[in-house]
Order: sequence, then C-alpha cells, then structure tokens
Amino acid sequence: MRKLLALCLLLSACSGSTKFYKDYDLGVEKQVTVGSVMVTASSEAKIAEKTTKITEQLTYGGIANRIVRIGYREYGEELSKPVAFQELQYDLNESEVITFRDLTIQVVEASNKQIRFKVLTGPADPNAPQDEEGLTATTAPPKFGQ
Repeated sequence: MRKLLALCLLLSACSGSTKFYKDYDLGVEKQVTVGSVMVTASSEAKIAEKTTKITEQLTYGGIANRIVRIGYREYGEELSKPVAFQELQYDLNESEVITFRDLTIQVVEASNKQIRFKVLTGPADPNAPQDEEGLTATTAPPKFGQ
C-alpha cells in the first residue's frame, strides 16, 4: 500500500499544465513592415514545480530579387536575449508558399517596406480538443519549432 501511495504522489507531482499563445489566426491576412515580427508562438509548461517558457518569432527582413529574408529567434525565460537565431531565405520564384518547421506561410505581397501574408498552418494549442486521429480543430501540426 505504501508503494502504491508513493507512486500516486510521484505521478501527481510530475503531471503538468501547458499554456499556449500565438499572435495570428490561420488564413487571416497580416501585414508587417521590415524589422517587425511576423508571427509569435509561445508555450509555457509547468511540470511539478518548474515552469519552462519558450517563445519563437519570425521577423521580416526584406526582399531582393524575389528572395525574402526572414529571421527566426527563439527565447527562453529571458526575452532580452535569444537562445537561438537563424537567418532564412526563400525564393518566391520557386513558390509563394514558404515553410519553416511546422509553420506554412503564403506570401501575398512583399517589398522592402512591408510584407502581406497568411499563415496557412502553424502550431496547435496543446490544450485544444483533438479528434480520434489526434488532430485539433485547426488541423495544424503539434508544435512550432520541433
């Protein structure tokens, strides 16, 4: 009986909760200027007493010869300094739909001043209800950045 009680206490301490935030809606056109954040996805997981937060952003860097430049930044607990950074380039002559990890974006129009785009798929809220196949109502992949 003691072993069963200890196991129950251990499992309840390990169970956690997840908070999720995104600053866009799928299929809705957005417009940002050069140097501005295009999309942000953030998740915060609490396991036992420890909370881990990850924020990911794509930033518009402009266009030259139909090659769009986008910066990826990943932040941990401290938002003042990214823990990961990557410069991305996409050739719009090949496709106006660009993909980075589980995020798919359709570029509507891009210039050296601004970009208009729609997020077609993105990270799903881990707390959203799922159907029998494990898909959420948005049918988005499970996590941005993995």
